[in-house]
Amino acid sequence: MRDAFVIEPKIYQEIIDDIKDPSGPKKISAIKKLRQAGGQGDETVGLKEAKESIERMMNDLGIGNYPNLSHAIAVCCGPRVKRVIVDFGDGDIEVDLEEMQLVALTKLQKIGLSACGQILELVQVIQAFSDGHKVGIIKDDENEDR
Repeated sequence: MRDAFVIEPKIYQEIIDDIKDPSGPKKISAIKKLRQAGGQGDETVGLKEAKESIERMMNDLGIGNYPNLSHAIAVCCGPRVKRVIVDFGDGDIEVDLEEMQLVALTKLQKIGLSACGQILELVQVIQAFSDGHKVGIIKDDENEDR
């Protein structure tokens, strides 16, 4: 199950405008926009989950009273990381995340297994962030004092 529907900032603002409309919330319009936006990825947004997500947004904004919607998928917009600049010792190169994985693997002998593993892990974190998931720092015992 998704943590959030990550949609484009423009669509997110249109949904906010619909539910905050001075003449009254346009909930159906907001639901349609969320379903059309579909969030990131190839998954579609069902009518029930879109309705619950919009109602959760409305409740969070103090518009209407929709209790017990903590199970509803959050709607958010956020930055999507598309390209990064990395230096594997040969100078800066601009890559997308898939290319970053491939370059790390092709440079394995030069950068070492540990560094390659860290880069692949970083790509997973960046992808999760871009997909609207919460990311954090986990300190292991070895790095606790750093």
